[in-house]
Amino acid sequence: MRSRSRGRHRAAAAALSAAFVVQAVLLGWAGTPARADVSASLPGLSVTLAKAGMQAYGGQAKQQYSTWIPAQPTTDMAVVTVHGGSWIYGDATKMYAFNRKLYAAGIPSFSIDYRSAFDAEWPAQRTDLLTALAQIRSQAPQYGIDPAKIALIGSSAGGQIALSVASSEGRKVSCAAVAYSPPTSLRYALNLRRTGVTTEQKALSTGARWLTPTKAQVASATVPKSPSKADTPALLFAGADEWLSFRNSTRYVQAYAGKGLDVRAVVLKGEQRHASAYAAKSASVWKQTLAFIDRHC
Repeated sequence: MRSRSRGRHRAAAAALSAAFVVQAVLLGWAGTPARADVSASLPGLSVTLAKAGMQAYGGQAKQQYSTWIPAQPTTDMAVVTVHGGSWIYGDATKMYAFNRKLYAAGIPSFSIDYRSAFDAEWPAQRTDLLTALAQIRSQAPQYGIDPAKIALIGSSAGGQIALSVASSEGRKVSCAAVAYSPPTSLRYALNLRRTGVTTEQKALSTGARWLTPTKAQVASATVPKSPSKADTPALLFAGADEWLSFRNSTRYVQAYAGKGLDVRAVVLKGEQRHASAYAAKSASVWKQTLAFIDRHC
């Protein structure tokens, strides 16, 4: 029954995505220009983004990323950004505000797209990020990037995906991870079906149900699973008064107590906005983000 209804739910996902676009405009979360506008506003932007569009790392439509390489990089490290959207909507453009900031600072970056939960269940999203990272590392020399100096920035569901890689593959894959309001507990996300009242909470619950239909997948997608000192240093942010409980971030940090790894959470007092809605606009959050990445990369 579930497989036969996937087409119907994909259509529902498209409608949900459209609804969130409208909401984003009303709340001021939108504003990403078309690709032509991006390349026009940033002279010298990499050929991959300005002329060739998204670069594929797999055979599916969502398996692609954009490349942001400054004409004169200030560092040999790079940052990979992972968008949110409750695992069911959104795309790489949702992180372009961060890619612009990185580009302006002379830091190469890549904005990853990945398969939604309507198209593939967990751990497809984690696999997509790992596949994209492997391709970026293989191409690192042509961008002047040290493949051992690739950091992750994930927003909301993208933060959960980034942390799933950071807490399993560790520094073999990424030198630092920063997550804005990540839903680290899939059980919490699933329970929002019962307790959630906002549109965002209901969307996250819907995404979680499609992402992790079995108990084994719920356990696999909840991070961290087996925290160790070999994992990637991580900095998590959360709004004290936003719709996603900040305890998703603090529980991740608590799991690393006594492990000897730099994992910390910053709970923003009085902050009601979620993930990139505050992170893209807060000078303090961005300053702390860059400082943490610079410290570990």
